Formats: sequence, structure tokens, C-alpha cells
Amino acid sequence: MEDEPRLAEMVRLGLTAEGFVVEVGTDGVDGLWRGTEGEFDVIVLDILLPKLNGYDVLRRMRERGVDAGVDADRQGRRVRPGRCLRSWRG
Repeated sequence: MEDEPRLAEMVRLGLTAEGFVVEVGTDGVDGLWRGTEGEFDVIVLDILLPKLNGYDVLRRMRERGVDAGVDADRQGRRVRPGRCLRSWRG
């Protein structure tokens, strides 16, 4: 989930080139819908999303039973996924 179109396209192209099937959500509401309606092994989640921030998206997905791995990013800096997931899994 990434709201910056150029960055979202670069991530999509890179993951597609590696053989992954990719969906792109452009804001927190869209991302939450995609994350709860689809089945994903991994979700790449921007923290600073419009409409609903990445922390809230992740919390709501976990409340709804979504257990996909999440790689979160904040302003271009990588957040260690295990640390982020532990804080949201309780």
C-alpha cells in the first residue's frame, strides 16, 4: 500500500519481475479493504497513508484475522517487520 504513484509503480514492477502477483492500494481505506478481502502472503505497507494511516490499517487487519506478514516503511526508512508485527499481535 503506497500513495506515491511513482514509488508504488517501482515496487510493483520490481516484485512482478521477481514473479510475485501484486495489487496496489493507494490509501488506507483502499488498503484495508484489499488486505481483508484478499489473501496475501506479504503486505508492503506505507505508514503515512492518506485517509487511514498504516498503523490503523495493520491494527484493523489483525482484528479481522489477517495474518499475512507485513513489511512497513515510514518516510523511506525501513521498519523491521518483526518489531512492527510483535507490537500489533499483542
